[in-house]
Amino acid sequence: MASLTMLFSLLLIASSFVYPSKGAVSQDILKNICAKTDNHQRCIETLKFDPRTSNLSDVRDLLPISIEMAQNQTTYNLHVYQALYSNATDGSSAEESFRICMDYYVAIETKLIVIHKLSTRQHYPEISPLYDVKTFVADCSHNIDITPPPFDKINNAMYFKTQVAIAVNKYIKQ
Repeated sequence: MASLTMLFSLLLIASSFVYPSKGAVSQDILKNICAKTDNHQRCIETLKFDPRTSNLSDVRDLLPISIEMAQNQTTYNLHVYQALYSNATDGSSAEESFRICMDYYVAIETKLIVIHKLSTRQHYPEISPLYDVKTFVADCSHNIDITPPPFDKINNAMYFKTQVAIAVNKYIKQ
């Protein structure tokens, strides 16, 4: 019996080296993560007040959650651009702008699906696909030929959520 307890103890210790935990998600960890974003306080509040983060025992679980936040914003933005495209005057510059933004958001959606799958398997993706998402959002914003730009709010929300996912990924990979 004693040797079985000893074996179990050794396996438990060995597993902590193979799958090291970054620890529970504390306020200090959120501050460290969010320090790398443009809006630190909003980042902390976004992560802290998501019901899925309240009982996390491992900070690595924040990555799929932050990516899901970006995915939800992507879905919303894509629906907005699809509706605008459907209602735009045929051949107008607005119709073309909305089509281009739809294409960007379809590409974003595809990238985020892949990144999310990797993150749930604790294969932390390279950050470059997340930077691509930020670039696509910026390109969509710059492409819209309507003044004043009424779509800054949804594109800025997407940009911010991508920043949060990048910050979480960087923290986990350090």
